[in-house]
Amino acid sequence: MSEGSATTAKSTKTSVPKLVSLWLALFAVVLTAGIITITQLNATQFSAETFAKRYLDSLRAGDGGTALGLLSQREVNGQAVLLDGEALRASVERMQRIEFGESRADERGKIVPLSYTLDGHRHEVQLHVKHEGRAWLFFNQWSLAEPLSTINVATGPNTSKLLVNGQPAPVNESKANLATFFPATVHVSDDSKYLAAQSKTLAVDASGMALPLELQAAPTEDLQKAVQKDINDYLDECAKQKVLQPTGCPLSHATTDRVDPETIKWEIRDYPKVSIEKNGNDWDVPVLDFQARIKYTGIDLMTGESKDYDIKMNSEVDADLKLAPNQYFVKPFVTERWLKSNSAY
Repeated sequence: MSEGSATTAKSTKTSVPKLVSLWLALFAVVLTAGIITITQLNATQFSAETFAKRYLDSLRAGDGGTALGLLSQREVNGQAVLLDGEALRASVERMQRIEFGESRADERGKIVPLSYTLDGHRHEVQLHVKHEGRAWLFFNQWSLAEPLSTINVATGPNTSKLLVNGQPAPVNESKANLATFFPATVHVSDDSKYLAAQSKTLAVDASGMALPLELQAAPTEDLQKAVQKDINDYLDECAKQKVLQPTGCPLSHATTDRVDPETIKWEIRDYPKVSIEKNGNDWDVPVLDFQARIKYTGIDLMTGESKDYDIKMNSEVDADLKLAPNQYFVKPFVTERWLKSNSAY
């Protein structure tokens, strides 16, 4: 072998180990960089805190489909009006100064604390985030480890619909069960035309809760005015009758004189002031007092003398009241007490 060939062979043998070492060094650098990158991504984009923020962002966007997909327990017990769209968006829009705290480990994964201010009061929420393995063998996967909460609304017997965060929700047998994410603020009102309850706002700060909410309905001004008008109209119709005992009316006058019907004139001097009161599960109009007047010309049967009369009297009227969703039925009637005290009727 020539001297040149020996030198070339020796150089080749020396460069192979160097090349292997170089590749191993590069692989180590890449591996180390990959581990550092994966670690950083798991600490940021794939962290429990980022997952919790993604969950809250879906609530803010009214994206119930995404939010529900982030839960590990997705059973919905109740109406879904608060689980999507405007009602869901409204459930978080009043929250102010939302802050996420530092997460801590627990047996299910991590607890991510969240706090917010509502109407000047500070609220604390614990989001239990469950580790669900890794995607592509490296990146953390999470789910919210708790179920939805339920608000159990109890209403009066005449309520058929509620407004929940501005959206309609039906009432069945005086109840409405509303499924909700958490955290949430839920505003419930009864806006029926004739019966309305004072609206209430409830903060939902825990999952899997069954929260009671009672709405006490009361007659609206519209109902008071409508019933007042109906009873006034009833008495006005009674007063139009040119008889001493108007038919079906709490008006009566007895006399031994002969009376020309054309001279009879009834007048309601002081209309009753309608009140509507609770009676068990229903609403009732109690007996109402009023004042009337009758004018007529009477002729004494013994002397034939003619005389003008102007007589004031107290009386009373009762009424049956039935309520239906946005409807009412009222029927005035003569009381038994009045009948007994006016036997000439």
